[in-house]
Amino acid sequence: MSMDGFGYVNDKVDIEQFYLIEDDSSWDDYYIGGEGSLSTSDRIIGENSMKITTVERGNYNGISKELFNNIINFSDKSLRFYVKSSDWSKLVAAQIILASDGYTFSDSYTFDILGQIQNPADGEWLEMVVPRSAFEIYGTPDWSAINIALIRIKDDGISAADLLIDGLGYFDSGSAAGVISITFDDGWDDTCIQGKTKMEEYGYAGTAFIIPSFIGAEGYLTQPRVDGLVASGWDISGHGAYNLTTLTREDLTADLLDAYDYLNAGGYQGSNIYAYPNGASNAEVVAEVEKYFSYGFNINGMNQPISYVSAYSVNRQSMDKWTTVAQIKTWIDSAGNNGEWCVLNFHTLVGEPALSYDFGVDDFEEIVDYINSSGLQVKTLSEMLGSGI
Repeated sequence: MSMDGFGYVNDKVDIEQFYLIEDDSSWDDYYIGGEGSLSTSDRIIGENSMKITTVERGNYNGISKELFNNIINFSDKSLRFYVKSSDWSKLVAAQIILASDGYTFSDSYTFDILGQIQNPADGEWLEMVVPRSAFEIYGTPDWSAINIALIRIKDDGISAADLLIDGLGYFDSGSAAGVISITFDDGWDDTCIQGKTKMEEYGYAGTAFIIPSFIGAEGYLTQPRVDGLVASGWDISGHGAYNLTTLTREDLTADLLDAYDYLNAGGYQGSNIYAYPNGASNAEVVAEVEKYFSYGFNINGMNQPISYVSAYSVNRQSMDKWTTVAQIKTWIDSAGNNGEWCVLNFHTLVGEPALSYDFGVDDFEEIVDYINSSGLQVKTLSEMLGSGI
């Protein structure tokens, strides 16, 4: 397959890095009740996008593409594509499946699009960057011999649903070793009391996403504590108290300016990085964030390929009281095994988790010990984003 440049890419990456899987003329309806079509009016890259519309309620509908004459060695690759739905609430499943056993799909890798997007906006294109570790494994597939691809969706059984895909392609993941970053949202005081104290045992620094108006409030960092993080090499980055997609334009701008002014007045490392509250963004939010910050972080629950980031949708794994130590260790192992960037995000660290965003102190300490035993480097976000990504 020949390289093909995309019309819109991260400005830190050579567009020749991308290979297209998508060939608009060579996808076929895979299910009897599915309908695949091309859209020339709604697209991101090239002359058209691919669109799947459900015909049979509550059943899978989708399109497939044979790769038998052009088998893909995906063993050192990651996936990148744009996705869109007119109404995400009508979908109960949306998947990309890559298989090495042809049409049976018994030996396959499945990426759950719907399960990995947090708060997607209806009717807007979203760029997704997907590492190999985000795929579920079925049977005994072989990454080095992918010979068929399937995109499929299922509606809610009541109304027809749709999914548009454009720029479906892959890129070299690179040969760099895996990296771990540790971030904390909201600026809770236990970032310093519990998080920083444990991380300092190994000389680790993290990134604190601060809500400026909360500084000094009960339970939150004081300015001297923020200064202490800075002295220890931490990033201080931007965050807000509200879901940005729910704000008026005026309130959105004011909220972002509040973070921007505070960070730049302090001259903080990491001042050009922002984390979307609740992981929620849309085209209007991103356009406004771009005015003040260079990067926006989601909570899509995936590791991040090291060689490419979607500047305003960088992947993070975000913890809550239900996240297990075993699951987090799997993400760390995946970073080491696949050369991925694993960004672990926490909120409050407490003895006994009660609220949804709580995480146990003992579990946090076990995770930090495990990272140290893995031999993986721990870097702040600014160290990673300033190192050529």
